[in-house]
Amino acid sequence: MSGPVPTRVDGTAKTVLLELIDDAVDAGWALNRVCAVLGLDRRRAWRWTRRRAEGTLDDTRPGGHPIHSLLVSDPDEIMRLFDEWGDVDRSHRKLAHRGSYLQRVWVSPSTVDRVLTGQGLALAGTPRPAKTTRTPWPNWCEWRPKQLWCWDGTVFPACKQAKHAYAIVDVVSRKPVATHLTTTPDSVAARVLFAKAL
Repeated sequence: MSGPVPTRVDGTAKTVLLELIDDAVDAGWALNRVCAVLGLDRRRAWRWTRRRAEGTLDDTRPGGHPIHSLLVSDPDEIMRLFDEWGDVDRSHRKLAHRGSYLQRVWVSPSTVDRVLTGQGLALAGTPRPAKTTRTPWPNWCEWRPKQLWCWDGTVFPACKQAKHAYAIVDVVSRKPVATHLTTTPDSVAARVLFAKAL
């Protein structure tokens, strides 16, 4: 083995590494130095030593018994919800929320989807909206700079001298044409802004 010890090793490799560490420590090496030479984290060596004493050096299968796993009655309850509310909710997200509102089943939307897919069922879903067509530009307008302008305004409440900021922006180039700061948002400020732009 060369380089650092991999994340997952079997019990045999752990036994060999622990025997190397024991021999080196018996020869007078410090545990930190041995672990550094082997490329093994010192905390892992301590954990492995404890597990060797318990006889559990081999890793167990991942998973175990999670407390959030499905109850035996959950798939049946999801199927009943599908039969009763599937046409109304039309979405696995809404169906999952419906189950919790009715206090019948508490599962995630992905679980509802997984259970229904496992049974070969699918919700209808909401139909997609029809595609819209863009309104064409008028004939008198060309898509080039200095043809179309838009304006916008915003308020900066913390600024005492000029709270209101207005700007005219070229639609095509996105560059500001004119800006104006004012204390009062009135028609005079709008006229000043448009006068600056012209």
